[in-house]
Amino acid sequence: MVINPEGVVNVAEKIDSNLWHGRLSHMSQAGLDRLMAVAYIPKLQTKTDFWEHCRYGKQTRSPHSLHYETIHKPLHTDICGPMPEKSLGGSQYFITFVDDCTRKVWAYSLRSKDEALIVFSW
Repeated sequence: MVINPEGVVNVAEKIDSNLWHGRLSHMSQAGLDRLMAVAYIPKLQTKTDFWEHCRYGKQTRSPHSLHYETIHKPLHTDICGPMPEKSLGGSQYFITFVDDCTRKVWAYSLRSKDEALIVFSW
């Protein structure tokens, strides 16, 4: 343990960037540089391979692309039921319509399957 002149106790004698990286919830290199610039943390010697595992963990996925087949089949539907319990309106089934281009979903409740044609013709 080292006690410096200001009375602050440092538990670690060797202050390295890995220690501060862990203390600050695996902060990025840019974040640590900003904290060093305003003197919130001591000047650190950082490595060029800055915590490779953290960089990979913070990567995001690329957006899902629409497939050619999906664009040319713009609407699909599905009927689900019968449900074990009736709804307050007496419905036991529901039908969904999904527009694959916009991902918009319409859902309608049905008392019986034969109402599906009526809903589809709206």
